[in-house]
Amino acid sequence: MQVCSVCVWVGVVALAAIVASKPCPDNAVFVHDDEHGSVCGCTNVKDVCHGTQCVELTTSHLVLRNEVAFKAECMDCYCADKDESLSSVEVKARFPYTIVETTDDVGHMRDFKDELFEETCRQHDLGGPIPRPVALKRIQWLHFPKCGTSLTSTIYHYACRNFESQRVIQPKTSKTTQLLEDYKKLAYQKCYDACGMKCGGFTTFAPHDGLVRGQRWKDGSFLIRKPIVEKVQGAEIVGSLQAHYPLKEKSIKFHGVTSVAMFRDPRTRLVSAFNYDRHSFGMNQFLRRQMLQSTPELKDYVYFPGIQGCQTKMLAGFTCAQNVTITDDIFKKALNALEHRLAFIGLSEHWNGSVCLFHRMYGSSVHLTELANLRKGVSLSENGKDDKAENEPMTESEDDQEDTASQPGAGGASEKTGRHPLGISDDDANGDEEDDDAASPQSYRSGDKGDGDEDDDDEGSDSKAAVEKEQKIAEHALRVRLLSELTKVPRSDAYKLTKKDDPYDWAVYERAVELFLQRLEKYRFARPKHVTLEELTEAHYTLS
Repeated sequence: MQVCSVCVWVGVVALAAIVASKPCPDNAVFVHDDEHGSVCGCTNVKDVCHGTQCVELTTSHLVLRNEVAFKAECMDCYCADKDESLSSVEVKARFPYTIVETTDDVGHMRDFKDELFEETCRQHDLGGPIPRPVALKRIQWLHFPKCGTSLTSTIYHYACRNFESQRVIQPKTSKTTQLLEDYKKLAYQKCYDACGMKCGGFTTFAPHDGLVRGQRWKDGSFLIRKPIVEKVQGAEIVGSLQAHYPLKEKSIKFHGVTSVAMFRDPRTRLVSAFNYDRHSFGMNQFLRRQMLQSTPELKDYVYFPGIQGCQTKMLAGFTCAQNVTITDDIFKKALNALEHRLAFIGLSEHWNGSVCLFHRMYGSSVHLTELANLRKGVSLSENGKDDKAENEPMTESEDDQEDTASQPGAGGASEKTGRHPLGISDDDANGDEEDDDAASPQSYRSGDKGDGDEDDDDEGSDSKAAVEKEQKIAEHALRVRLLSELTKVPRSDAYKLTKKDDPYDWAVYERAVELFLQRLEKYRFARPKHVTLEELTEAHYTLS
């Protein structure tokens, strides 16, 4: 086994021999079934279930090659051809696994080998019984701005799984929608529906294998530019994966607790948002224009109406930059949501540790792109200049350019995106962490309207249309000028911010850290070295 050279976690005296990475063999997918709970569904169309606990799947949204499965705790079940009979020794040779102690009444489970999980996570396993992984039937993303767009890879590969008999479908070169229509019969739609800002699909820049990238023509036809990797659905995607929509109680009541979220030190989040065109998702155009013209310094931005308390507001049902006063009731609602309304809590500062924890809690294998920083941000020196030009925040068009350069199935990030160090490291972020997401719909870069604006589609005379066109041209010129004049600050300026600069998000983040550490302990992972806000400051942002 390859041992990671970047190992700064402490407290691991002896490495455990158990991993608990995925509860199903390679020719089965870990899914949720309404009747049977967590099961291993056979994915090869020629395979059937062999063993004492074979079941018929009943959940309608699961699209498997065969609708047969076995309970994940079954000790003698496997998928094989209906005419094939294997001994337990032959099964273990084909699908290597170890027996793992669990904290439930059964007391043990099969753990099938996941090489990347072992390489990245095993060295921090404390050993002992762990809670049995539970399959997520649905998964939703509570995406705080500047807190980890790379999580889209974990969500994608959990919902859209590879399987043994998958095919790579070569695209046609003519304008046609037929290929897409054919593919819809084979896979869950969101497994291949990559699109731009106004769609609910996956981000187009991330190097996920299997996503369809293409160009839609004016006549509605679609030109596929890349091969399509056939997928099987492991979980249902809930809501949009593009924008930064808040947590809504209505969605929780309808779908259950399905949301996953990465939290970030509010100080570094604010610096990242400041450098990224004064990120302000949820702010209307009028206020945003005022902000762009009146926030030359970081503190000006931090204290502009609507900017503070982003993570707190989104937990309480408001958008990130919505200009709302955070009352005690709103704060209590946010803390309650943090503690009881999220299926998973991760930390951007401990990226690989968060990925390892997610897979220990919910099963499935780790994909290389989950450990990649899919979108590096601007890295500034002390004088506020870019250290490297290629690390500048990307525009939407640059997202598409990078996407075009990344071939599906490559198994990793492009040269431009890089990869987090292997191992559950304190320094997973490593300074260039997660300046990540696409500009908000309120961004002047995209030119979309904010929440407070309404479209005026009234038809007027030719002269009125000409005036409106001139106004749009002038507005666009203003956007370009304002964006070009924005200042940036070095990352170390985060050290200059204090608790009083964003008190509610500070408190929310501290509680998120506590919950993250509790779950690490519960699932038998070692505690990372730097976890408090003060320790993170000393580790990452001390001025030279």
